[in-house]
Amino acid sequence: MALDAFVVERNLDVEVRFDIIAFTVVKKEWSMNHIEDASYPF
Repeated sequence: MALDAFVVERNLDVEVRFDIIAFTVVKKEWSMNHIEDASYPF
């Protein structure tokens, strides 16, 4: 994964997480769904 390579190449001591943010439109009405900590790359 690109993010894993970025962290490893720079010897960063950080925790990384992935969130998913999805936007949906149904009949001109927008909704947002935010899934925190969706996955961990390491």
